[in-house]
Amino acid sequence: MPLTPLGLEADRSFHLGSTSKAVYKAELEQFIQRAFPGWLQERAHASLELYLGDNTKALTLPEIPHKIYQTSKTEPHGDWRSSTWQNIPGYTYWFFNDELADKWVRDVFGGTEIEKVWDVFGPGIKRSDLLRYLLVMTEGGIYSDMDTVRLKDLDQWGRGAGRQGPESKGLPSVFVGIEADVGTRSDWHKWWPRPLQMVQWTFAAAPLHPILIDTVRRVHHVTAIIEAKKAKNETSNATDLKEHWVGGELLRNDGTVSIMEWTGPGVFTDSVIRYIAAEHNITWPALKNLRKPLRIRDTVVLPVTGFSPGVGMFGAGDTNNEQAMVQHLFAGSWKSAVMSKPYDPPEYNFAPPSSATQPVNFGDEPSSSNAYHGSKQSLGASTELSYPQSKFNSGISVEAQDPFVSGEGYKGGLNENGQTRAQALASEYRSSPINLSPRDGALSSASSQTFSSSEQSKDLLATRKSATSSQLDAMTYVDENYNVYRSPRMKNADQFNDNASLVEHAATPAGASHRMADLEYAEPVTPSPGHPDNAKKSVMARLLGNDGARHPLEQRIQAKRAGVGRQRYPFVVWILSLAMLGVMIWELVRNKQEQGSAISLKPYVNPMLGPSSSGLINLGGRFVPCMKLVDEVPPSFNLGCFNNTANPPTELCSIETLCGFGEFHGSDPNQWFRFITPIFLHAGIIHFALNMFAQLTLSAQVEREMGSGAFLILYASAGIFGNVLGGNFALVGVPSVGASGAIFGTVAVMWVDLLAHWKLEYRPGRKLVMLCIDLIIGVALGFVPGVDNFAHLGGFLMGLLTAIVFYPVISTTKTHKAVMWFCRLAMIPVAVILFVVLIRNFYKSDPYAACQWCRYLSCIPASWNNRCQGTGITTTTTTT
Repeated sequence: MPLTPLGLEADRSFHLGSTSKAVYKAELEQFIQRAFPGWLQERAHASLELYLGDNTKALTLPEIPHKIYQTSKTEPHGDWRSSTWQNIPGYTYWFFNDELADKWVRDVFGGTEIEKVWDVFGPGIKRSDLLRYLLVMTEGGIYSDMDTVRLKDLDQWGRGAGRQGPESKGLPSVFVGIEADVGTRSDWHKWWPRPLQMVQWTFAAAPLHPILIDTVRRVHHVTAIIEAKKAKNETSNATDLKEHWVGGELLRNDGTVSIMEWTGPGVFTDSVIRYIAAEHNITWPALKNLRKPLRIRDTVVLPVTGFSPGVGMFGAGDTNNEQAMVQHLFAGSWKSAVMSKPYDPPEYNFAPPSSATQPVNFGDEPSSSNAYHGSKQSLGASTELSYPQSKFNSGISVEAQDPFVSGEGYKGGLNENGQTRAQALASEYRSSPINLSPRDGALSSASSQTFSSSEQSKDLLATRKSATSSQLDAMTYVDENYNVYRSPRMKNADQFNDNASLVEHAATPAGASHRMADLEYAEPVTPSPGHPDNAKKSVMARLLGNDGARHPLEQRIQAKRAGVGRQRYPFVVWILSLAMLGVMIWELVRNKQEQGSAISLKPYVNPMLGPSSSGLINLGGRFVPCMKLVDEVPPSFNLGCFNNTANPPTELCSIETLCGFGEFHGSDPNQWFRFITPIFLHAGIIHFALNMFAQLTLSAQVEREMGSGAFLILYASAGIFGNVLGGNFALVGVPSVGASGAIFGTVAVMWVDLLAHWKLEYRPGRKLVMLCIDLIIGVALGFVPGVDNFAHLGGFLMGLLTAIVFYPVISTTKTHKAVMWFCRLAMIPVAVILFVVLIRNFYKSDPYAACQWCRYLSCIPASWNNRCQGTGITTTTTTT
């Protein structure tokens, strides 16, 4: 069943491919792996998971960065410095000429298939189209042609939008606008390739949005088809192209390729429609007849008035309309029929475009059937035309005697009514009955008389079929031969039967025939030596996460918001967790050997389901009498042995014997390694499970963000310092084990992250409240009997200091960067001093005398614990 009264041809004009979200996501993932540089693949996959994952809750999706991109064109009103897009507070403006565009593409995509597509295109319109997609896809931001005027502030875009589909939090991730909406006009196919078409001259998106990834994928796919056909023609006399294209024409009768279906708005439109269909099950008719913006979760679609005010078609309002955001002048662009004098300032010298920049045909030579290829002169070489050409040298060329410019009836490019040919055709479209078509030469009487004044001009115009667009009344899209795009002639529904099986898979590599799906470029992909993937960084740069040169600022910001860190896998966390699992098993085995049960049941039941207190001392727990001489607990002091199961104990061992590890070397205890070994020990299965849950979630994410080297330093220093602090001020007769001190150190990283990136966080105040609640709960649990709060507090404190030094902070201003470096340098001596002072205090002084009240940070005075006085020797164990 057709979706609209326009019939099946309207539905089939969109080259969507499968609208299954699983298939859609799989195709994009396949393309990412195939064509993206390694450093970008992880971020792209994370982005797909965010947008296309199975999420039932309203998500906060990435916002559009405050970056604006423009590429120069023929612009009669002045050069790029006159752009209305510059000097917007809070926005960064980027301008690309040929040289800068080529450098950026090779820096970011060097050695990939995307670079190969760039090389195939050569300087010209196709590069200009591809560049805008790549910029917004990779960096995120706003693209707008030079011949556009910003009518309203960017924060006005989409204001008052209606909503459809699922909800999302925060600002939109995509803004697109409708260029053409044919309504119910049945001859739409004679004028437009699709009954609803998106604007390509202005759009905005967050980095690595599926719409832009799919757009680049489609450009890559069509290029692969064309290149394969070229190679086929070089080795064969075959002239037919068996790959069909449903809807718009990929190939014309003269053998040239339609840029509409290669890099133009047709490709972009299909990508937008497919995203909302696959992700939200919303079809293209939902976007028809819009009179105000429509928000579909993260995507805002503006009506025709939004980016095309004043065109006089499709119900578009004028530039004073409240919905008008951007005005497209069609001035001096490659769509314009009024060609221009080259603008070539001394600092930008461009050679005339080579034959590689001309429209591609499958014979790889200009088609003899197209007279337009015969005589051309480059705009870049011309000095006779009247307006400045762009710095972005398109490589498009015009005939010396072009009737659009100087033919009869068009003196100076204008007819007797002061219209360009494109303006006349636009008026024709608005006024003609539906059975008239410029394809058939049916023009209004006035314009037809003008165009027919020269037989030579008529023949040439018939070859071209139509004219390019100019100014506000312009037609929408013209290819490199100045052909206004037209889709196939109207067909009956049954005439599509032969191609019905192709509709679902058109333009989709994963669903197309094997011959199309498996197309590869001839040469293997060889990464460029200067590519960021191959850039060598210093050890300090790796530790500090200094990716500024490798990854642009906005890209790092968006990667952070998407939860993408410096590495994909938390190797250190995994190794530590496996080691702790092995130690936990060893604890249970040893307890089984000594007491006959893996879990201590006598003389007291261990509530954590693990060894006895004596067993944990013997296995390496933090027990101060094993580490230094304690007058109240000398080496000769007797406690229940590891194998004791009676109460009171019948098997007694001295402290020296119970401490094990070859006993003491000398008369005094000296097992300093007990600052380290408790990190790997746990009081039981429950204790181990709780710590591993936190470690494999919170700590693992911290490692992904910091990198393994910096994370290992932070984890070890926090864990050891927690034991140093506990050894100083906790009750000396209470053993302590566990990795909680190290884990609290990774929790401290979240505080540094939040405070350092306060302006980049979404609702930072709410996040701060949650972190405060978490910290209060963690400290409160430290007062529970058997839990060592000093390990928690010490680990958190050292985690803060170490995170300030090593956490990869994104600085958006020089002041922020200077403050961060000051803090980094200041925290290094603070951390060293704390370690030195507390270790010296542990061995040389009486900790209790140094801080009488510190014991109360981990002990609530009560009768059963002797008011937190004495040694605290019991048969219980503290956990961390």
